[in-house]
Amino acid sequence: MKLLSGLAVVLFLLCLVSCGRMEDGLTVADIDYVKDPDIDIRPCHEVIHEDEDYFYTLSNLESQYYIVTYANGETQNIKEALAEGNITLADLDVYGVHYGKTEKNPADSESKVVERITDHSDGQVVLTVEERFYEDYSHIYRFGCPISQYITVTYTDGTEQNVKDALLDGHITVADLDRFGISYFAEPKLIKDIIYHSDRGGDPDALEGFYADESYAYYFPSIRSSVVIVYYRDGTEQTVKEALAEGKVRISDLDWFGIAYYKESRQVPAN
Repeated sequence: MKLLSGLAVVLFLLCLVSCGRMEDGLTVADIDYVKDPDIDIRPCHEVIHEDEDYFYTLSNLESQYYIVTYANGETQNIKEALAEGNITLADLDVYGVHYGKTEKNPADSESKVVERITDHSDGQVVLTVEERFYEDYSHIYRFGCPISQYITVTYTDGTEQNVKDALLDGHITVADLDRFGISYFAEPKLIKDIIYHSDRGGDPDALEGFYADESYAYYFPSIRSSVVIVYYRDGTEQTVKEALAEGKVRISDLDWFGIAYYKESRQVPAN
C-alpha cells in the first residue's frame, strides 16, 4: 500500500507539470505560438524571466506571440504569466518553448554588479520639462525633469556610471531603478510591431525616398513603403510612410523593429 501511495503522489506531481499548474484557479491548458513564423521578427535576445543566478531568454523579441491558454479560457503571454507566477519554466519545457539560460555573474565575466543607484540632483534641477532617458520594446521611460546627469550607478568593483549609459550598456535594468527608489514615468508604446511584408510586392530595382528631417533623407533599398506596415496596440495599422508623416513613429522605431533603410546627409558641406 505504501508503494502504491508513493506512486500516486508521483503521478499527481507529474500531472501538475504536464497538465499545467493550479494557482488562483488557473490551470494551463496550452502554450502556443500564434503568429506566422515566416514573418520576420526583430533578432534581439529578450529576457522573459530571471532568478537569482540566471536570465532566461528567447532568441528573438517574440514573447508576446507565445500565448498561455488557461482552462477557464483566459489567455496571457508567457512573459506576463511567468512574472505573475501563473506558469513556471517547467511549463515552457512541457509545451516545447525553447529558451536560453545566461548566468548573471559568471566568474570569468566582466559583468557589473550594482551596489547602489543615487540621485545627486538635490533640487538643482528646476526645469519642468520631462526627460526621455530610455526605451525598450513596450515602453518609453521619462524622468519628471532633466536629471539623468545627476543619477549615478555605483558598482561593487568601485566604478561608477551615469544611469543612461548604464541602461544602454545593459549593466542595469529598469527594475534596478525600482529597487533603489529612482522615480520615473513609464509610457506604453502605441506601436505593437513594424513589419516589412516582402511577399506583398514592391519594386526591388530602385531606391525609394520615404522620409526626410532637417539632417537626413531616408531611403528604402527598394520600392516598399506601401508594404512596410505599422501595427498599433489598438488594432489599427498604416504604412510606415504615413505614420512618419503624421508623427506617430520615429526613425528610431524602425531601428528597434529591424527595418532596413539608408540615410543621406542633407547638410551642404563647407567649402
